[in-house]
Amino acid sequence: MTGIDETRLSDLLAESVTRALQSSAHEDRLKAVVHEAVNHTLVSLGFDIEEPKEMRKDMTHLRTWRETTESVKNKTTLAIVGILVSGILAAIWVGIKELVHK
Repeated sequence: MTGIDETRLSDLLAESVTRALQSSAHEDRLKAVVHEAVNHTLVSLGFDIEEPKEMRKDMTHLRTWRETTESVKNKTTLAIVGILVSGILAAIWVGIKELVHK
């Protein structure tokens, strides 16, 4: 052999396998904890985690609703700015007309 006996090689192999299994078990437990935490959070927010398609539809509806309200807000702001600018321009025009007719 090349400096390592079969017993030591066997021990190293067993140790490596044990570590791999422990790592896998730890990873599985971590995944389970994360899955449980996400499910708990969704349930506490009022989502039905048993119906993922319905949840997706709800999220799509909420997104559409948000986009619609943002669009209405932008258009309302534009209309208000337009009305204010028109009012200011009309006041300036009336003021100029009054100065010219005196």
